Amino acid sequence: MQPIDDLVWRLVLVAVVGVAAAGLGWWSRRGVVLWRRRRYVPLEPGLYLFVSAGCPPCRVMQDRLETLGVDFQLVAYEERPDWFRTHRIDRVPALIGVGSDGRAWGSEGIPPMWLLRRWVSG
Repeated sequence: MQPIDDLVWRLVLVAVVGVAAAGLGWWSRRGVVLWRRRRYVPLEPGLYLFVSAGCPPCRVMQDRLETLGVDFQLVAYEERPDWFRTHRIDRVPALIGVGSDGRAWGSEGIPPMWLLRRWVSG
């Protein structure tokens, strides 16, 4: 009976490690939604940060992008509500990256710095 008990404990250990890894992945990206749809957006290639006045997380995201030294265009809801409707932005801060082929990716929320660095460097 010893081999079965050993197998059970190994399976339990693998399950615990798997759950812990999944939890860590979720925790590091909590509140962040990333979409990489193969859709085209009517924007010039570049990086766009959608914000709203009086939004502390928006300021954090803007500071992070400035820290990374990337060029981006700031789009405030109070100035361009039509852009928010056109691009279906319903949560700020939101970041949209548009490639030279017109394909876009986007995120909502504040990603961890390591993840943001990976997104904007590519």
